[in-house]
Amino acid sequence: MKRLLPLIVSLTPLVAGFRHGLAPLYDSYRLAKSLSEDAGIDASHNHLHSKEVLFWACALLEGEERRVEKNDVLMIGQCAILHDMMDSKYTDFSGVVRDHLGKSHPPSDVDRMMSVMTSMSYSKIVSPDGRVNLPQGEDVVFHTVREADLLSSFNLARMIEYRISGRAGDMSDTHIRKEVIELYMERMARLQERGLFLSKTGRALATALDTIGRLRLRLVRHIDLHGDLDILRVVNHISIHDLISSLERLQRPQPLRFLDDPYHHTQETEFHQTYISCERPDH
Repeated sequence: MKRLLPLIVSLTPLVAGFRHGLAPLYDSYRLAKSLSEDAGIDASHNHLHSKEVLFWACALLEGEERRVEKNDVLMIGQCAILHDMMDSKYTDFSGVVRDHLGKSHPPSDVDRMMSVMTSMSYSKIVSPDGRVNLPQGEDVVFHTVREADLLSSFNLARMIEYRISGRAGDMSDTHIRKEVIELYMERMARLQERGLFLSKTGRALATALDTIGRLRLRLVRHIDLHGDLDILRVVNHISIHDLISSLERLQRPQPLRFLDDPYHHTQETEFHQTYISCERPDH
């Protein structure tokens, strides 16, 4: 029995994660919300952004024809929810996040998720001079969460909220408008040109969101930046329960459907019409 005890202890997180399915994601969302509130993280990077990235991760998984292991789906959810809790622009909660993940995942999975979350950001992949350094290989966890985060960057309200928060320095509304428009054209409008979307679904969604984003840039020049940001938002009124339920349906053994399958196209259209609008996500 003494010989078996270390093995039992090492397997406990794995067994717990398997037994509870995606239940650990609820705990992770509560943690992200608590840390965001404690550290005063604004809506551009807090738990609301976590839900937005999780939404796009679901959309990417739904659209791609690839078999994704159940454990990978769980890790995608964890990374989508917790990735900005280690953002150096705010408070770095790396230790808290690692300890939290260790309660429901084996050490190897914790290491993998920490690696994904600390290397997926735009600034880690695109150098200041515009050179792209995408890691080689087909890591479905890394690329799904990375692309989901990029898709959330088309949300112009986030760009404005970050600057209003003062994290980018003391800026007038005129300066914010100018910088947001310039940054969008330099960064978001060039994401595909720089080859940052490897998946077919990611490219299709980025094309659609860029079209909407360019139209909404006109609004940035005129709206009240402190009262009208809702009209610039993308993902609308979606609860963490609905998101995790959607992710759970993707934990299936068969390959996912093609994006261009006629039946799937109809379902995807309905899916996005349900959640995409210009209002603010719920809390």
